[in-house]
Amino acid sequence: MDIEAEERVIVDKNTAQIIKLSGEVLVALLFIYTFFIHWKRNRNRLDQLFSRSCLGKEWKEKYPEIPKEEIRRFLGVFVESFSFPKGKKLNFGPNDILIDVYRIIYPAGGGVDNLELETFADNLLMVYSLDLSKLNNPENKSLGQLFLLALESRRKTQTVIGEFGTIISPEDMEKIRRLFYLSKSLGKVAFAPIMIISGFFVVTYLIVGLIMLFQGVIFEMLRNFSGTASTEARLWFIIPVLVFPTSFIMYVSSKKPSRIIFAVIGALLGTLAFLFTAMLIWALFAGQLEFSAHSLHVPLLLGALWLGFYKAAAAWLYLGKFNKTALNDLVNEGKKQTEDKNR
Repeated sequence: MDIEAEERVIVDKNTAQIIKLSGEVLVALLFIYTFFIHWKRNRNRLDQLFSRSCLGKEWKEKYPEIPKEEIRRFLGVFVESFSFPKGKKLNFGPNDILIDVYRIIYPAGGGVDNLELETFADNLLMVYSLDLSKLNNPENKSLGQLFLLALESRRKTQTVIGEFGTIISPEDMEKIRRLFYLSKSLGKVAFAPIMIISGFFVVTYLIVGLIMLFQGVIFEMLRNFSGTASTEARLWFIIPVLVFPTSFIMYVSSKKPSRIIFAVIGALLGTLAFLFTAMLIWALFAGQLEFSAHSLHVPLLLGALWLGFYKAAAAWLYLGKFNKTALNDLVNEGKKQTEDKNR
């Protein structure tokens, strides 16, 4: 190969490296900008809710015979379900429609929610034995209407039967619910930064993969993958193959919570992605893997590790939601026995 050809190869390699680095920097900037815009819009929508004055007087005027502790307890269940600050519970009035509050946070077509309505329904079932699924269009009811329905449902079920035949009062059931909510909140706090970091690396994988596709690198990898592919080439395929389906499965499971099989598959894929990436990082630092000096695979691997950990943990926590079925069964059993006694 003559000197001119060698210089051309060097220039081509440098150009490819510059394109790769430029793409990753661009993705990082776009991700940060998108996250900021989303945060700003969400903040403005929440300000619409919290800018109102205290509406405790409206509750007292509408339900003068009901103790204020009961009103505060119900509103506490509501704000906790929607992850609002506890101190803002009285910013919501008895005439507020449930779906209107939801639409302020998530306008139509505004993206995937955090299952606030489902969480609120679960909490009402555990605290008040109120099953919203048996009501007609519960999302169109006001908080005041739901409050009265909740009190009536709890009055009919004063006690529930525990797993070992012990009596569980509604107050104890609320403690159980609060404990469950605390663990759920801690999980959100712990995984929020992981979601941000992992989101950046997922998008980076996609952009770099497209760049490699246009450069024809991927086709070369596919031809050599079975036998002579380098470790670097294999990484570009194996990690996305594990991580991306996990993300998709978790999304599907969040939209179809009745399909427990999706959550199971997501948990297994996320766990596999985490373990596989952890082994790669161990091999890298043990000197068994070698990368070029300008390669960004180390931060990408770390990002994949975080992503695999988050997806696995989120999937297993999601599976934990199905454990609440046992509590719901207790409530229904207690309601049935109470009705039998009143006959």
